[in-house]
Amino acid sequence: MEKETLVIAPMVTEEYAQSEISTLVNMLDAELLLGADADSRNVMQKLQSRGDWSIVWFIAHGREEGIMLHDGEIDCRILTSFIRGARPELVVFNTCSSLNIAMDIHNEVQTNFVCTVTEVESKLAFGYASRFAANIVSGMSYYESYLDARPGQNRTFLFLGADNMMNRRASVSSSGGMNNNGEWSDLKVEVKRLSLIIDGDEKWNQRGLVPTMNLIQHQLEKIIQTYIVIRNVVFGLIVINMAILTFLLLFTRQ
Repeated sequence: MEKETLVIAPMVTEEYAQSEISTLVNMLDAELLLGADADSRNVMQKLQSRGDWSIVWFIAHGREEGIMLHDGEIDCRILTSFIRGARPELVVFNTCSSLNIAMDIHNEVQTNFVCTVTEVESKLAFGYASRFAANIVSGMSYYESYLDARPGQNRTFLFLGADNMMNRRASVSSSGGMNNNGEWSDLKVEVKRLSLIIDGDEKWNQRGLVPTMNLIQHQLEKIIQTYIVIRNVVFGLIVINMAILTFLLLFTRQ
């Protein structure tokens, strides 16, 4: 029987990382690319090998432009292409701050994502991953698993839901029907995601488009003011030099 979960873990030296890896492999019966095996070539080949992964889970360092694998960074453009081809139901970036790259890929691939908004301590990452995986195994939907596993006063993990509900595990109520509260929650998450992009939020360490534009406008106004001051100083120096030159000419003629 083929394994449905792929764990990609080039990072094995961080405290609690090994425990997180072992927990995921055991709970989710996952296929593992570990340490030196988690390089760009192996990751791309593994993602390309099939188009029906349930979960692709990264335990790695990262930044806005990409995820660090054993042989260096794999950038967002390449990762987007291979995740699109693998068609996982869920992608987890349990990395350093990964919100921007997760949003970039999610906007094109439209699958469920869990990402980190800020740098996360390895102990917190292990605790979250363990509970999240246990919830999935118990039959919870991905979003319900996220809600239950997220740490108190959560400012670290964010869920980005898939637009196509057919690609998700249904959130079923005890009566056997679709849980409308789950669907509305997904809509709220999407609104929050768009709000983060547009308005930003200091507690998520996201500046947002509007504050960024305001900052650019403020900087531009400062540049213009500096230009005006320099222009006036230069004009004043020219006037002074012309006055001195005129005085010298008149003085020499006398």
